[in-house]
Amino acid sequence: MVVNIACGLDTRCYRMQGYTHWYNLDLPETINVRARLLPESGAISQIAQSAMEDWSGEIAEKNAPALVIMEELTMYLTQTDVQQIFAVIAKCFGKATVFVEIMNPSVVKHMKEKSIEGSHAKFTWGVRGGAELQALLPGFTCTGEHCLTGAGRGIVHRCRPGAGIFDRHPPAGRTCVF
Repeated sequence: MVVNIACGLDTRCYRMQGYTHWYNLDLPETINVRARLLPESGAISQIAQSAMEDWSGEIAEKNAPALVIMEELTMYLTQTDVQQIFAVIAKCFGKATVFVEIMNPSVVKHMKEKSIEGSHAKFTWGVRGGAELQALLPGFTCTGEHCLTGAGRGIVHRCRPGAGIFDRHPPAGRTCVF
């Protein structure tokens, strides 16, 4: 089973295989647009709620292994909001793998994202890496991190001289696996 938090108009659920059920979760106004453009049924469901609310009652499969995807969200939230989302995940699933995108605090502070200027949304929070996020999430263990910019830390170190810059300045975005 897959839960795609802050799904927007993501269409991965139509291209992926091997899941028993796919839940797309987003704010009611987003799900209303999604329902008009991408009507879903059967193994694909929509949940019109904030990710910080207790959406666990909307998930039918309580004891099934789950993949939870959380992209392009945490940087718009507060630390407390992120902790609340993980608390709902912990309540809902006995076993879950969570892919969560994080942003470096220095990027949060200085970056202006053109794609969101009209919405008045802004980056508000970030962490340097999975270990820092793990310290905020009791019961969750970061099992891996993947760089979203360039080839990634491990590959960059082997391929390009001077690539050690990532040791002093972590990349802007990372996906952490919990």
